[in-house]
Amino acid sequence: MGRDGLIGSWARYLHHCRTVGPEDAGRRLREERKTRKIRESKARGPVLQEAERKAQEAAAKAGGIRFRAVFLEKDVPEEARKAAEDSLDRQTWPAGDENADWVVFLEPDGWLHPAALYACARAAEETGADLVYTDEAYFTEAPGDRDTPYFKPDYGPDSLKACNYIGPFLACRRSLLRDAGAENYVAMDAGERWDAVIRMARTARAVCHVPEALYYRRVPMGEETPLPAVRHVAEPVRGEPLVSILIPNRDHREDLKRCLDSIREKTAYGRYEILVIENNSTEGETFRYYEELEADPRIRVITREGAFNYSAVNNAGFREARGEQILLLNNDTEVISPDWIREMLMFTQQEDVGAAGAKLYYPDGTIQHAGIGIGIMIAAGHYHRGFPGDSPGYFNRLRYAQEVSAVTGACMMIPRHVYEEMNGLDEGFSLMFNDVDLCLRIREAGYRILWTPWAELVHHESKSRGADDADPEKQRFLVRETNRFLRKWHRTLEAGDPYYNPNLTREREDFSLR
Repeated sequence: MGRDGLIGSWARYLHHCRTVGPEDAGRRLREERKTRKIRESKARGPVLQEAERKAQEAAAKAGGIRFRAVFLEKDVPEEARKAAEDSLDRQTWPAGDENADWVVFLEPDGWLHPAALYACARAAEETGADLVYTDEAYFTEAPGDRDTPYFKPDYGPDSLKACNYIGPFLACRRSLLRDAGAENYVAMDAGERWDAVIRMARTARAVCHVPEALYYRRVPMGEETPLPAVRHVAEPVRGEPLVSILIPNRDHREDLKRCLDSIREKTAYGRYEILVIENNSTEGETFRYYEELEADPRIRVITREGAFNYSAVNNAGFREARGEQILLLNNDTEVISPDWIREMLMFTQQEDVGAAGAKLYYPDGTIQHAGIGIGIMIAAGHYHRGFPGDSPGYFNRLRYAQEVSAVTGACMMIPRHVYEEMNGLDEGFSLMFNDVDLCLRIREAGYRILWTPWAELVHHESKSRGADDADPEKQRFLVRETNRFLRKWHRTLEAGDPYYNPNLTREREDFSLR
């Protein structure tokens, strides 16, 4: 947004403050923005300006990728098929070459934006990808009559295993179909195609996502916008590696007891150790509880002295840990699902995975954490924070394991060798952003980060931080750590989060439109 746009938004915000009060002013402004975007989109429609069309047609004539368009098997009315064929005829990049090296698949009642094939061709040429997919929109009678586009994440191997978000429209090299054993792709049912696309993506040199809604899917009158198919992929755990659970603690005996009781009573995975890292407790009942814990051979209490520094406390615990896997855990969490360790371990055992995180709920059952998006809320925001606990999330994203840029240190599993390679948590982030910083360094080193909804815990954290947020010294501290994070990762923030579509807002954590 340019300077004039910012000034205009600020002026409207002040106006709403005067008319409806500050509490509703932000909501009113967001509603105006959304209405304006929808109105502008409908007015523009899925068409091209003449200059754009001529430029794209000229690029196509200059040579490059050639497509053959193929309709998937599906019974549709002749009128719907004719509309799909017309959308192909209007493409600025042709799709009628029977001997083309590339194939485009679409439903016979779908509809392509005139620049869809142009965008796919340019993306493939610029990235060297063998498989290209785009975002989607939906229509009932004519493209543009529904206002719920599906803005997808970039490709992630485990995301695609668990969610069929790429199809039905995709473009790929014909040789890729052969190499992936998918020559009969057209005749496959939806589940078989999903598995075929997984094989194709795994075989491809690269998979490219074009973050624009260039394909329109038909939705019958009266039906809801379809959600992508999802499934729980349960990979076997290799052996029974020791998991070291690190729990920093300062007093808060009841929180710690609830946490430890839930681990010992509900955890199905048996081979773990717990290190309670004592840091500056003063209450007698805390130390009496520590003495009780000595009876359990799986629990050790170690002491780290000095001012509280979350990163330093966990690093101290790591130096005493014996496990092949390190599990950072807050003392105010409570285990819900018995397989929580196994569900994260199945990912962190993969050679290219550097961390895995869990689904955390507030005590009232709403979502506290479902992965972290970079660049949201200025620096980093929690996906779906505040959503109902049983919500599917944005296009089912709360229902499947997926690649993300970061997960919270309140519950994060990391292979020991990765923690060592990263030199642990950065102790320059004593309270905030240490977990996000660690995840970004893990990704920078070439590892992936996974979040799973099948590892569930309650995080007994208040939805509102409360009165201490108003403390001037606390505010200065928060500003310092935020600024340090923004300086350190400004290039990553500018590049955007590959798993959070650029068409979605960065101002909130609810996946609403930008």
